[in-house]
Amino acid sequence: MLRRAAEILRHLFSSRTAGTLQHVVSPLYVKGRQRIASIRINDKIFWTKEGDDGKCEMDTHADTCVAGRNFLMCEFDGTTCEVSPFTDEYQAMKDIPVVSAATAWTDDESGETIILWFNQILWYGDKLRHSLINPNQLRHYGISVCDDITDQNRRFGIDIHGEYFIPFQMKGTNIYFESRVPSKWELQNCRIITITDDNVWDPTAVKIAALMTPNGTKHYDGRRTDNPLRGLSDVFDESSMMQRMISAVNISYLGAKNRHAQITVEEVARKFRCGLETAKQTLKATTQYGVRQAIHPLRRMYRVDHIDINCRRLRDTFYMDTLFSKVQSINGHTCAQVITNGQFTRVYPMVSKASEHIARALREFIDDIGVPDELVCDLATEQVGIHTPVMDIIRRYHIKTHFAEKGRSKQNHRAEAEIRELKQRWKIRMTERHVPSRLWDYGLVYIAEILSITSEILPPEVFW
Repeated sequence: MLRRAAEILRHLFSSRTAGTLQHVVSPLYVKGRQRIASIRINDKIFWTKEGDDGKCEMDTHADTCVAGRNFLMCEFDGTTCEVSPFTDEYQAMKDIPVVSAATAWTDDESGETIILWFNQILWYGDKLRHSLINPNQLRHYGISVCDDITDQNRRFGIDIHGEYFIPFQMKGTNIYFESRVPSKWELQNCRIITITDDNVWDPTAVKIAALMTPNGTKHYDGRRTDNPLRGLSDVFDESSMMQRMISAVNISYLGAKNRHAQITVEEVARKFRCGLETAKQTLKATTQYGVRQAIHPLRRMYRVDHIDINCRRLRDTFYMDTLFSKVQSINGHTCAQVITNGQFTRVYPMVSKASEHIARALREFIDDIGVPDELVCDLATEQVGIHTPVMDIIRRYHIKTHFAEKGRSKQNHRAEAEIRELKQRWKIRMTERHVPSRLWDYGLVYIAEILSITSEILPPEVFW
């Protein structure tokens, strides 16, 4: 066994190191760190390929986690360190990058893929076939690791806050789990879970104390330090004092002053792990109409009425007006609702100008075309009444409204100009084709669709 270990170490620390190493018997000890301005990428960065898989082996003698061929380097700030074997017979490896790297793990039961994000990890890339995981570095961050297969009280694997469990496999004395290099799509769409702390990892200064939780299990807290006064009283014990302070809290009222949470650019960048400019553009393009928050305490449950967020939003101003006909159509229609932005027009025949008919026309336009950002209409009672169905739709779909004042022309100019154009074209078509006047509702719908799919120069009166 010692002879085999010596051969592996000689192969790893020789000047002709290749990327075919099968296993490392605890050769890694971090001596020191330094910051360098730049490194030669071809010499120090060993890139990995998407989909390359490998084992993540548990190794407590490797005092820092090591990323092999199944990891993807994500962040590198120029920090390097010197890595030495357990014997002085071999030379130390210098300028080993300390990076943040990610690996993809898929749950065999649920099929879900999660991205395990490791901070302060040594980067070997494709130079090392298997990655080395120091379980104590995970425990220091609060991740529960059970690498004792004989422990009957805990499951054999990594328990991530009780939400995910990564079971270990065992081959001989080697304990490991398998993972792979994540794809670009997985990094953007799968859940990312941080496994190790992003603060500077100094394995010689870390103290991990075993604490007993109320249910009798061991919990490892890397932030606990030795306190000589702990034996005098529980007051000087951090964990006991914390439990006493928490149990003494009496919450008499839980409330909030703000109805909606304040979403900042910095918060979006931190949660989505993106740049400030990307976060700024994301907030600019997001309506946040689906946010439902209220001042606590809640008095009643929310209604499920978020169907409006599934509709297409039209980033344009549309104009709406009613077209009246002197002739009743064969379907009993006496008027029609015209909705247009000057280039795209839809006509919805109606039996009367009652508010429910106008609301039905607006709802059909939203279902077929989309929700306009702004809507301009006149001050007709059927449209602007407080409790009318039209205003209910406008409020539900968050449509900004502008009303044309009575006696002032050109405030609803595009709808009026489109109505004149529709009437003129219908009269010409009716005369040429000898179409009965009672078919005007079919004719206006047909002409509006023709106008919407053909290019034309708008008359001067539609412009301000």
